[in-house]
Amino acid sequence: MAGLDPSFNDWNFFTNVVCIITQAEFDYSHSTKGQKALIADGGIVPEGTMDTLHIRLNGTITGTSASDVRSKWGTLLKNLRGTDRVKKGRLNLHGDGHYFCQLVGATPVPIIEGDGNARVSLEFEADEPFRRSNSIISYSEIMSVSDPYIIVANPGTFTGDAFRIPFVLKPPTTLAWTKGDVIRVQNLTVGWRFEHVLSQDLAVGKQVTLDGETMEVLEDGVPIGEGNSGGGLYLRGGVTNTIALIGTKTTKLAGAWSVEFFDRFMG
Repeated sequence: MAGLDPSFNDWNFFTNVVCIITQAEFDYSHSTKGQKALIADGGIVPEGTMDTLHIRLNGTITGTSASDVRSKWGTLLKNLRGTDRVKKGRLNLHGDGHYFCQLVGATPVPIIEGDGNARVSLEFEADEPFRRSNSIISYSEIMSVSDPYIIVANPGTFTGDAFRIPFVLKPPTTLAWTKGDVIRVQNLTVGWRFEHVLSQDLAVGKQVTLDGETMEVLEDGVPIGEGNSGGGLYLRGGVTNTIALIGTKTTKLAGAWSVEFFDRFMG
């Protein structure tokens, strides 16, 4: 592949340790495990699970001596996997998007004495087989009881073609919430639904966040594990999505509700 210039969490391989990546391999795994299923109503049937994506990078570290290459190899690993645990991050290969993944394998070819070079092979694993845009898309609409819909246009607001694109939903902070209030979200385009029942009273200015990326709800910044149900908060790539808040506490359908997400692409 031409034009490979990888970075991990904006740490550039070539600039920092003269690691030149000359080959990238993508191993997509699509297994029909049936572990994840959509809601059974509305004509929606269970779907198989799209498994992880493995990315293998091959190249060379160039140095002035064997010890210099060993030092650069250590620096590379420290920035790819952390110092005490394997970390996930943004692997950007071409500058036009990234894969959210972590290092799962690193195999250096033995250094040839006096040569000052070492071939390297790195393997990363992404939880989902999609390339993500580098910036978050944020889109909002004014909600009302008579018009409780957010229309996320494709193309227009986003251009991704991934089957599922998780999004974060944020009500306006100008609303006060009462324990037991309901937020019910349905993607009318494909039928996915999610519901959260407020676990506490929240004053004006306290943010409620329904996070489809991590599959958790935050009330005033604190993850709440109770009162959540449904198949998830997703957009379908390649089509315009209608997000309905029908069933949400009607007094809360006022003001600008927003959706935020990383656009996702196949391949």
